[in-house]
Amino acid sequence: MSPLDEDRTVVVAAVDDHVPVRRGLAAMLDDAPGITVAATADSVTALLAATDGLTGVDVVLLDLHLDDGSRPAANVAVLVAAGADVLVYSSLTDPGLLREALVAGALGVVHKGQDADVLVAAVRDAAAGQPLLTTEWAATLDAARGSGRPALSERETEALSLYASGLPMKSAARRMDISLGSFREYLLRVRRKYADVDRPATTKLDLYHRAVEDGYVATPRHGGGGAGAAG
Repeated sequence: MSPLDEDRTVVVAAVDDHVPVRRGLAAMLDDAPGITVAATADSVTALLAATDGLTGVDVVLLDLHLDDGSRPAANVAVLVAAGADVLVYSSLTDPGLLREALVAGALGVVHKGQDADVLVAAVRDAAAGQPLLTTEWAATLDAARGSGRPALSERETEALSLYASGLPMKSAARRMDISLGSFREYLLRVRRKYADVDRPATTKLDLYHRAVEDGYVATPRHGGGGAGAAG
């Protein structure tokens, strides 16, 4: 988005699945001069509907963890395509998801524990097209660009995501519409690529941890990992 005129009101929207957070954000930002909140919602889909496709919205504050199961990269891509700049508004508990959002085009990150003036300044910077340069963001983006993350093909990524999410091999193979043997071959390639970058993934639990670390599956909020299903 192009920089805004200094005297123009910055229009903000927010996506968070906690009602108290949405209410607090709206109250905090509406009190700031030159900023107004157009809408808040518990999903990107709901926000698009509430704002007629983000019409007039300059900046969207986006939580990383949403109950609809959507991925940060997909959410950021949709919001950016609709014409808004995106700031992650998160407690920064999941480096994998944070990397995913930043690489997908989010301008920066604001910790949910930050004071109102920090959030307001970040919103103004985003509306002016300025990335939010924080220590957390720089470190996370560097990690995302590092050589520790193997280059997986689209099908290898799909196989890893399904298997690490808890699906048995047979179910995951059916989901991909391939044979069980082909599915095992994809997982073997994934394991080899992780071994090549000195991040071995010899067990299903290892693959789950690698998938979480690299943003292929989300960290569950309430106990239990996605790797519990038998293979």
